[in-house]
Amino acid sequence: MTPVEKIRLISGTSPQWCSMENNGFWNTIGDLAFPRWCAGCGAWDEDLCPDCQQRFTGPWCRVDDRAPYLQMIRPVGGGRLGLLRPGDPVSLFPVFALADYDDVVRKVIVSWKNTVNRGLTKTLVRTVTRCATSIEWDGGAVSIVPAPSRFRRRHDGRFVAGHLARALGAGIDAAVNERRGRAGDVQISVARYRDVLATATISFAGVRGYPRTENSFLGGRGIKGRGIRVRRPAGGGRAILVDDVLTSGATLAGCARALKECDVEVVAAFVLGAALDPRRRRMQQTGNEMGRS
Repeated sequence: MTPVEKIRLISGTSPQWCSMENNGFWNTIGDLAFPRWCAGCGAWDEDLCPDCQQRFTGPWCRVDDRAPYLQMIRPVGGGRLGLLRPGDPVSLFPVFALADYDDVVRKVIVSWKNTVNRGLTKTLVRTVTRCATSIEWDGGAVSIVPAPSRFRRRHDGRFVAGHLARALGAGIDAAVNERRGRAGDVQISVARYRDVLATATISFAGVRGYPRTENSFLGGRGIKGRGIRVRRPAGGGRAILVDDVLTSGATLAGCARALKECDVEVVAAFVLGAALDPRRRRMQQTGNEMGRS
């Protein structure tokens, strides 16, 4: 990924944090009863060891060109825009990631999504908040909207996109107040956490044209994105989307479509990890199969 030294978003109340602090005595008892190990490498007595944590410290890299569902072709009548010509692919909105979705990053994110680990949550939230202070937001109030997740994940405290959205909003607010020289009780809040999206329950069985072969990765992802809806009023204005991983971009595209129907403009998206372009992965697999034959 190509690092972005500074992210400046121009188009515009972070929630109160739930305390995750635990009593030291009970932490010790918990470590004895339930030993900890690093989610990335398995190092003993660590929720996330320093080496694995370093993978998430940035800088932010722009990755929307990896997501086919976030690309559109510039119309013929659109004229030139800088170096862009009619017919060139352009992104619906910029997407930034902190890390490539490789072996270690994948292990950490999968563990975070599938286990209740407050220590890991606290570490990653603190890391993302610190990285988010590098984002320059100059557009006034903005909604920080997490990608939807299943009820069970929310109930168990495994709503990863929600944790990331809150952390990003806290970092943006901190950066805004630092630039404006505000401190203490006079701080302002421009980033407002809004959990307004949900995934509709859709049965794909019997859907005409639904791809069923192992080459149907992009088609299946597209149908998933179309099932996203707004479950309560979004309030209009501008929004920043947050998710854990960028793969094909179908989820973010579905979120943007649902928000647009409520007059909310998505100006950017941020993710923890970004996978390789699925089109490139398919080409690599095809090349390997041809080589073996």
